[in-house]
Amino acid sequence: GRELILRGGFGTFYDLGQAQFNEIASPYSYASELAENLTLPINNYSISLTSNSSTTNNRLSVISASPEYVVPRTYLWNFTAQQSLGANQILSVGYVGAMGRKLQRTLTLELAKPNELDKRFSSSEFSKITYIDNAFSSDYHALQVQFTRRLANGLQTFANYTWAHSIDDNSSDSNIFTPESNILEASNRGNSDFDLRHSFNSGFVYDLPSPNGKSLIAGFLKNWSLSGILFARSGLPFDVKISELNEFGFYNENRRADFTGGSVYIKDATSPTGFRLNADAFAK
Repeated sequence: GRELILRGGFGTFYDLGQAQFNEIASPYSYASELAENLTLPINNYSISLTSNSSTTNNRLSVISASPEYVVPRTYLWNFTAQQSLGANQILSVGYVGAMGRKLQRTLTLELAKPNELDKRFSSSEFSKITYIDNAFSSDYHALQVQFTRRLANGLQTFANYTWAHSIDDNSSDSNIFTPESNILEASNRGNSDFDLRHSFNSGFVYDLPSPNGKSLIAGFLKNWSLSGILFARSGLPFDVKISELNEFGFYNENRRADFTGGSVYIKDATSPTGFRLNADAFAK
């Protein structure tokens, strides 16, 4: 009843997410908008595009990868100590770590973003240029504690607690558009979108005593059990962003507000939680 078991492991996993690569064609991929009320079938001349050429209405969109691009990978390791507490109870404490390295970053230089008032372009030949490299990374560390009690004397219980912290440059394979959201890589690094700092769950099953006898009431009251589950966790992080007109003449919500100090939350009786974000703590 006092056995101690140590477990450990390490592995390297390669990412299957390769966003944007499916759009690459050689030497270019084309998109063309045809006039309305066309007569079908459409003749080949009306939909053909000359190779390696561009016009005012047909600009080229180029997607390129870094010559040093490699498949993203994650290094994962764990170490767990499991201690028996008698014949029916087990306590385990573990550490889990993961490093995402050479993760995919996609940058798109917008050259043909139309103005809402006039169709203004900043290039006569290209609509956009997309560049893919391995500039992003991520780190995850977690402490995991688990208590379990096997079914004994009619009672079975479990409880799990996890303290974790996940940090990355970008939490998905999203596309970063420039110049409107051209932000230094160091400024992008922070808590992951899915970062849960604290997570707790527990439950139990208790077999209720069954009465003796063969009466109808005794038969009805046999083989009943009582169970319950509790789940609690801390909140997810969020970004405070500003919506404004940029140099292309359209609204975007990519620019973060600057934190100037003070309380991030203030009391508000009209809010369901009793608090709301303090707008005075941020500046453009």
